[in-house]
Amino acid sequence: MVNLNSNEIEREFRKHGIDYSRPGFYDTAAFKAVEREHPAFLMAYAEYVDSLVFPEEYTTRAKYCATDAASFMFSELVKDGRKGACIDASGVLQRVLDREGVWNYVVEGALRVQFPDYSGIRDLHFWPLVHPDNPARTGHAWLRVPPFRVIDITLPVQPYSAKQTEYFEGLVMAEESVPYKPDAGDLFDTELVKFHAIKYGCLPTMENVAPVIKKTMTIFPAFEVPYRELKLKYIPTGISAMDADLEEMRNLCLSGKYPLELYTKFQQFKAKR
Repeated sequence: MVNLNSNEIEREFRKHGIDYSRPGFYDTAAFKAVEREHPAFLMAYAEYVDSLVFPEEYTTRAKYCATDAASFMFSELVKDGRKGACIDASGVLQRVLDREGVWNYVVEGALRVQFPDYSGIRDLHFWPLVHPDNPARTGHAWLRVPPFRVIDITLPVQPYSAKQTEYFEGLVMAEESVPYKPDAGDLFDTELVKFHAIKYGCLPTMENVAPVIKKTMTIFPAFEVPYRELKLKYIPTGISAMDADLEEMRNLCLSGKYPLELYTKFQQFKAKR
């Protein structure tokens, strides 16, 4: 990941009157005012989180809290049976961690799942660049929660085939990773490839990736982590955050509970431990 100077980023925030002292300051009026003029400004929040050097006491607490919150949200997803809720569930977990004072951000992008050779299963792709008629917002979404490189609570609860399902058990949490160099096949979905070939007479390449996505991929490089017998290749193409706070969020309902009720249940879960 690109090493950034937090002092430089802080100067930019101060210039705009942004209070950057607590997690979740992307939700403040001053930050949103800048974001309205510069939609990619949310990347500055993510860059700031990555630039921070945390004391050991905070890191220990953050790991404990993030593990608890992610495990809780994962169990609620499994209990409800909701599949394919990566953006909504990750956004709720983001807000929960903000409330708990844990630095984090949501990443949107591509994911390539590599199964073991003996399985005979072809690589599975979650493509972020799709055909114009496809309403999908991105391929996949996960969280960066230092010291965790990735926390992915929804990958195991996707609509897989019976054979694929055998390789998924438990959420994805990894601190260590290795670099991964993505190609066009990781980003462009099958229908978009066909569309591009018909319209332009050639297959899309990395040169056809939008500049803002290229910039994101430079600042937040792709990486690979192991998960049971799988290799997961995460390719960031954007940074996101939910517009509403827990009190107003209605994007996710698990077992009849909306985000604020889920957070209340999480607090009760913590109190019993």
